[in-house]
Amino acid sequence: VSRVYVNKDSAISFTFDEPENDIQNVQYRALTSSGYVSTTIEVLKDTSTFVSQAPLGVVYKNINIWVRKSGYATEKNIETPVVEFKVTKKWVTDNNIDVGSIKLNRYHDDIWNPLTTRMIGDDATYFYFEAEKPGFSPFAITGQQKRFISSVSVRTEATEEPTIVATEEPVEAAAVSTEEIEATPEKTSGSSYLLIGMVILIVIEAYLYMRRKQS
Repeated sequence: VSRVYVNKDSAISFTFDEPENDIQNVQYRALTSSGYVSTTIEVLKDTSTFVSQAPLGVVYKNINIWVRKSGYATEKNIETPVVEFKVTKKWVTDNNIDVGSIKLNRYHDDIWNPLTTRMIGDDATYFYFEAEKPGFSPFAITGQQKRFISSVSVRTEATEEPTIVATEEPVEAAAVSTEEIEATPEKTSGSSYLLIGMVILIVIEAYLYMRRKQS
């Protein structure tokens, strides 16, 4: 719980520094003077009992955020409400989360609505975000997993060089085969000469036989 005195037209900021709470700040501009106003953050173990279903994606934290009593956080009393929160880098790494997909989601009118969320910084342990929200209610911080391509890319890169080496070996083998093929016509040519010689001898024998017969 954080408690602040609220004057009209003032920038209000509720700060939270408990280690188990990833909501760091709740801000808005006050349109009315309201005296002391308390904002309560409830860090939940599971989906809020005020909602009927879990949000899409991988859930980092389920949270309820309440500003004063019901009916206060309306356009009549506040404007430009913003929530600042953090997400551990370990959770992002362990769950293969795309950092750009991390959102603060608000449950309203029986559905989960992803809010406009942007990363505002990081350190060795956390990514820090800011989300604009139209009101206060149950929330969930979620992220989407990256497509599983990293290990495939590593295997592809690892096989690129062996693939090139493998394609060189058939080229050398092909060269040997070509030499053998080129040597084949020489053998064929020798056989042809032998055949031609035999034909010539047969013709000569036939000619001599005819001469002997005529004489």
